[in-house]
Amino acid sequence: DTLCRGVDLRGNYQAPSNVPTRLELSWLMDAVNQAKGQPSFFTPFFNSLAGNSTLRRQLEAGMSERTIRASWQEGLDAYRELRKKYLMYTDFD
Repeated sequence: DTLCRGVDLRGNYQAPSNVPTRLELSWLMDAVNQAKGQPSFFTPFFNSLAGNSTLRRQLEAGMSERTIRASWQEGLDAYRELRKKYLMYTDFD
Protein backbone atom coordinates (compact mmCIF):
# COMPACT_ATOMS: atom_id res chain seq x y z
CA ASP A 1 0.00 0.00 0.00
CA THR A 2 2.85 2.39 -0.75
CA LEU A 3 2.75 4.70 -3.72
CA CYS A 4 5.89 4.28 -5.79
CA ARG A 5 6.71 6.75 -8.52
CA GLY A 6 8.81 5.95 -11.52
CA VAL A 7 9.05 5.77 -15.27
CA ASP A 8 9.13 2.58 -17.29
CA LEU A 9 12.06 3.08 -19.66
CA ARG A 10 12.00 -0.36 -21.25
CA GLY A 11 10.14 0.77 -24.38
CA ASN A 12 12.24 3.89 -25.00
CA TYR A 13 15.34 2.31 -26.44
CA GLN A 14 14.48 -0.93 -28.22
CA ALA A 15 16.93 -0.37 -31.08
CA PRO A 16 20.66 0.00 -30.33
CA SER A 17 20.69 3.20 -32.37
CA ASN A 18 18.27 4.77 -29.87
CA VAL A 19 20.39 4.14 -26.78
CA PRO A 20 21.50 7.42 -25.19
CA THR A 21 25.17 8.29 -25.48
CA ARG A 22 25.16 10.58 -22.46
CA LEU A 23 23.47 10.84 -19.10
CA GLU A 24 19.74 11.50 -19.48
CA LEU A 25 19.78 14.33 -16.98
CA SER A 26 16.14 15.18 -17.72
CA TRP A 27 15.05 11.89 -16.10
CA LEU A 28 16.88 12.79 -12.91
CA MET A 29 15.50 16.33 -12.96
CA ASP A 30 11.96 14.98 -13.36
CA ALA A 31 12.46 12.60 -10.42
CA VAL A 32 13.76 15.43 -8.25
CA ASN A 33 10.77 17.61 -9.18
CA GLN A 34 8.32 14.81 -8.40
CA ALA A 35 9.97 14.25 -5.02
CA LYS A 36 9.76 17.88 -3.88
CA GLY A 37 9.25 18.02 -0.14
CA GLN A 38 10.55 14.47 0.37
CA PRO A 39 13.94 14.82 2.08
CA SER A 40 14.78 11.17 1.53
CA PHE A 41 15.40 11.65 -2.23
CA PHE A 42 18.96 12.85 -1.75
CA THR A 43 20.46 10.13 0.38
CA PRO A 44 24.17 10.27 1.29
CA PHE A 45 24.74 7.65 -1.42
CA PHE A 46 23.58 10.14 -4.08
CA ASN A 47 26.72 12.23 -3.56
CA SER A 48 28.86 9.10 -3.79
CA LEU A 49 27.29 8.17 -7.12
CA ALA A 50 27.63 11.72 -8.44
CA GLY A 51 31.21 12.06 -7.18
CA ASN A 52 30.51 14.98 -4.88
CA SER A 53 27.63 17.19 -3.71
CA THR A 54 27.73 19.62 -6.65
CA LEU A 55 25.05 17.91 -8.75
CA ARG A 56 22.72 17.63 -5.75
CA ARG A 57 23.13 21.34 -5.00
CA GLN A 58 22.53 22.23 -8.67
CA LEU A 59 19.34 20.14 -8.79
CA GLU A 60 18.10 21.57 -5.49
CA ALA A 61 18.72 25.08 -6.83
CA GLY A 62 16.60 24.29 -9.90
CA MET A 63 19.39 24.88 -12.41
CA SER A 64 18.61 24.09 -16.03
CA GLU A 65 20.04 21.06 -17.79
CA ARG A 66 22.05 23.36 -20.04
CA THR A 67 23.61 25.15 -17.05
CA ILE A 68 24.45 21.90 -15.28
CA ARG A 69 26.05 20.42 -18.39
CA ALA A 70 28.01 23.64 -18.97
CA SER A 71 29.43 23.35 -15.46
CA TRP A 72 30.96 19.99 -16.42
CA GLN A 73 32.74 21.30 -19.51
CA GLU A 74 35.98 22.53 -17.94
CA GLY A 75 36.56 19.18 -16.20
CA LEU A 76 35.66 17.23 -19.34
CA ASP A 77 38.07 19.30 -21.43
CA ALA A 78 40.86 18.72 -18.90
CA TYR A 79 40.15 14.98 -18.90
CA ARG A 80 40.17 14.79 -22.70
CA GLU A 81 43.51 16.58 -22.82
CA LEU A 82 45.02 14.31 -20.16
CA ARG A 83 43.83 11.10 -21.85
CA LYS A 84 45.35 12.03 -25.22
CA LYS A 85 48.79 10.80 -24.19
CA TYR A 86 47.34 7.36 -23.37
CA LEU A 87 45.35 6.79 -26.56
CA MET A 88 46.63 4.16 -28.93
CA TYR A 89 44.34 5.22 -31.77
CA THR A 90 42.85 8.42 -33.16
CA ASP A 91 40.28 9.90 -30.82
CA PHE A 92 36.62 9.78 -31.80
CA ASP A 93 35.81 13.36 -30.72
